[in-house]
Amino acid sequence: MKKKKVMPFIILAVLFVALIISYSFLVKYNKEQEETTAEETESIISCQSSSILNVSITNSSGTMKFDYDISGSVWKYTDDEAFPLEESYITSLLDNACALNAARHLEDTLDNISEYGLDNPQYTLSISGDEVTDVTLYIGDSNSTGNYYAYLDGSSTVYMIDSTLPEALGKSLNDMVKLEELPSVSTSDVYSIEFNGNTYEYFEGGNPQYDYTNSNNWFKKMDDGSYKAMDTEEINNVLTSITGIAYTGCADYNVTQEELTQYGLDEANAKKIVERYYVTESGTSEEQSESSSETESETEDNTVKVPHEITFYVGSKNEDGNYYVKSSEGTAVNLVVADTIDAILGAEETSLISKNVLSINLDIVKSMIVAANGKTFNVVENGEVTDTDKYDSLYQDINAVTAESTISDSTAIQPVQPELTVTYTVDSEYFNTVTMEYTQYNGSFYQVTINGNTELLVVKSAVDNIISKLQQIE
Repeated sequence: MKKKKVMPFIILAVLFVALIISYSFLVKYNKEQEETTAEETESIISCQSSSILNVSITNSSGTMKFDYDISGSVWKYTDDEAFPLEESYITSLLDNACALNAARHLEDTLDNISEYGLDNPQYTLSISGDEVTDVTLYIGDSNSTGNYYAYLDGSSTVYMIDSTLPEALGKSLNDMVKLEELPSVSTSDVYSIEFNGNTYEYFEGGNPQYDYTNSNNWFKKMDDGSYKAMDTEEINNVLTSITGIAYTGCADYNVTQEELTQYGLDEANAKKIVERYYVTESGTSEEQSESSSETESETEDNTVKVPHEITFYVGSKNEDGNYYVKSSEGTAVNLVVADTIDAILGAEETSLISKNVLSINLDIVKSMIVAANGKTFNVVENGEVTDTDKYDSLYQDINAVTAESTISDSTAIQPVQPELTVTYTVDSEYFNTVTMEYTQYNGSFYQVTINGNTELLVVKSAVDNIISKLQQIE
């Protein structure tokens, strides 16, 4: 009985001792955590960034100095006040520097600084101002965690800091350039583009003088002043890249004519990309000014489209594969990613040609004659299908033919008689007759000759289907 009464007290005593031990460990742990936290938040530099007036940065590019112009409230590059400095770089840098804390306090001696790369620092930052007198921070190597070793001039303490400030200090002068601004242009406002020595123009509603279809808006301007229809989708792909040109960096902020050669931007080597576009501005057109029926509100709300133009000169590539580009509106040599420029200059002319074969405006068709296998069929007369039972399906198939690709090598054109000929007579000021001849090109395609011009290839099965239907018509 006595043992049973004593046992609960023994258990309670053991639990009490365990609680005391746990409490001691907890107190010790919390103390260590407080010390660690205090150590991690140890301030290295403490100042107001707005009070800094002078900044000096030394890295692998050399030493760069910047001064704050109080009268103009702007930061300037000391060696060239005309340098287009991106001020946010300096202000952000100072915000980081003036609140710099240690990730770890390593030691209070400089005897071993060579182990940290601090005997030959990667970066040096010096700042001074109204409330700060010549504070200089040296930053050495990084370690496996991505942090860097650092110490202040005049101090014997070596710290570990995170990578934010070192990465900012690693910039070259050209990384600090405020990039030239480019106009923001919508593709719908562009009326002409030029690349690879060719000019392409947009025609609202098409260009009936040089196109028998009603579906093309972009045309290549030929050397003789005529126009050739282009594929809308393909041109729009190029146009999207042109309006999407954006600078990702600067190679030289104020290049001279003599220096252009090293970037491939001299007159003999530079490639041109021209963008012509409209900017909608408020104003009153001459026609509206002279119109007596125009109300005052309509005149005030009137806008006019003013033509603008910008030319991009494309040079060689840098070591990262980006292109050197200079615009007609700037003095700097900038960088543009290769994909953007390649999408423009790499567009092959054969891929840009309109692939519309029979996208003819059927409302103006007066007659259509189809010939195959020595037989002729009058499918349309006086604007109507002559026999819907015989020709309606055939008529739809013929008008549904589209090109699959273009002939890139003119020597491959087959000089043989066509197996299918479709001749339209149309009510048009410029095209009275449109003749399309289909000749077998190879085992997969027929070539199409339209009014004597052979460029397009259509799938063989589509043409064979039409010829087969003609053979079944009595």
